[in-house]
Amino acid sequence: MCAALGGRGVLFGGLTDAGSTALTNETWSWDGTDWTQASSAHAPSAREGGAMTSLGGEVVLFSGYTGSGPVNDTWTWDGADWTQHPATPNDPVWRNSASFATLGDRAVLFGGYGEASQLQMADVRNDTWTWDGSVWTELHPAHVPSARQGAAMAALGNRIVLFGGSTPNGVLADTWIWDGVDWALRSPAHAPSARVSAMASALDGKLYLYGGFDPDRPVPESVWLWDGTDWSEIAVSGPGSREVAAFVNVAAP
Repeated sequence: MCAALGGRGVLFGGLTDAGSTALTNETWSWDGTDWTQASSAHAPSAREGGAMTSLGGEVVLFSGYTGSGPVNDTWTWDGADWTQHPATPNDPVWRNSASFATLGDRAVLFGGYGEASQLQMADVRNDTWTWDGSVWTELHPAHVPSARQGAAMAALGNRIVLFGGSTPNGVLADTWIWDGVDWALRSPAHAPSARVSAMASALDGKLYLYGGFDPDRPVPESVWLWDGTDWSEIAVSGPGSREVAAFVNVAAP
């Protein structure tokens, strides 16, 4: 779980080792040169699979899965301490691997899934929610992507771009745009291969997509760029394709 705040990348929680069930609730920041572990009076419980984005000078964390079960709490990080927001009956239900991005003065949450166990998906969702800094609101747009988890999602200009993700029936490769009111399916001439848990971030007017996982075929080690109309592929020599990693633009606002 990673988001940008004031020119720094903020990392929270996760599994401590591959294949491990050990969770952490550490908060770390990256200043472009080095990692620093933050010390705070309060902190969310240790978890993985939570959704995190930045909004209005804070990082917002929602839900996730702890060692003892799911949680649907909402926390914000101001750079010095974590604050838990009171739950209400109108909050989203808990979820793992939801997509979360910020558009204007709202953080937008889409999809995710509930777990029958750590090894299978159940109750995959396609609901759309916004967080305004204090209140969750469920939206009911005329059009909506199919239910999925692990879709890559990031803001580009005055739109949010969502790509891929997976359902119990397979991995997806579709591109959707959120304009603040409705979702629209795009049909670009080119597109990345199907994948789940890819990483997306905007930089210099383009959306960059990297990594992910497809159980049926290897995901190429390349970067895909979305320019608002079409995808283009750039061959790179990088860190190696991966899933559920952190990828965020930490340029100073």
